[in-house]
Amino acid sequence: MADNHIITAVHPFDLKQKISVYENGSHTTTIECRFEDIESAIASLSSKYNINTIYIVGENIFYNQKIKENLMTKYANNNFEIIIK
Repeated sequence: MADNHIITAVHPFDLKQKISVYENGSHTTTIECRFEDIESAIASLSSKYNINTIYIVGENIFYNQKIKENLMTKYANNNFEIIIK
């Protein structure tokens, strides 16, 4: 993984989603948001911390891919590098 990245483990049926920020390989912060707000929360953290590498992990590939597609469409100017694991 890149030294500076954002990672979210997607659990679509959980009430809150956790998104973590890592800078220089160290955990900086974690926020929680509703599933329907996950893309805007990732974009906001990306802008705040100037990080474009995003890892989306989780069991449900459909949701992971949909989040990636939405980020690439809605926030095309952010030059995200999105990795699904």
